[in-house]
Amino acid sequence: MRIHIFMTLLTTLFLLGGCDQDGINDCHWYLVPEPLNQKQAAAGMVAVCARNYVTNKQRCRLQAKLEFAKKVYGKKFKLTELEIEKSGPFPRTVNSLKPCGQ
Repeated sequence: MRIHIFMTLLTTLFLLGGCDQDGINDCHWYLVPEPLNQKQAAAGMVAVCARNYVTNKQRCRLQAKLEFAKKVYGKKFKLTELEIEKSGPFPRTVNSLKPCGQ
C-alpha cells in the first residue's frame, strides 16, 4: 500500500516539475523589436525581445543587428535554438537562431 502511494506521489511530482512550463522547447517564440529598450542598445543595433505569445513569457535585454532582426521577424523558433553572447554587459547580442521548419 505504501509503495503505491509513494509511486503515485513520485509520478505526480515528475509530471508537474518535469514539464517545460516556459515553453522553451516549443516553436512559439518570436524575435520582436522592443522600442522601450532602444536607448540601451549599442550603436548599429536594435533592441529586441524573444517573446512567446502562447505562454506570455519573454526574454528581453537583447540586441541584434537591424538586418538580422528584419530577416527573422515573424519566424517562429525554439528558445533553446537562440544563440546569444554568454557574457558581457546587457543587452546581450543575438548571434543567430534557427527558425522552426528549417
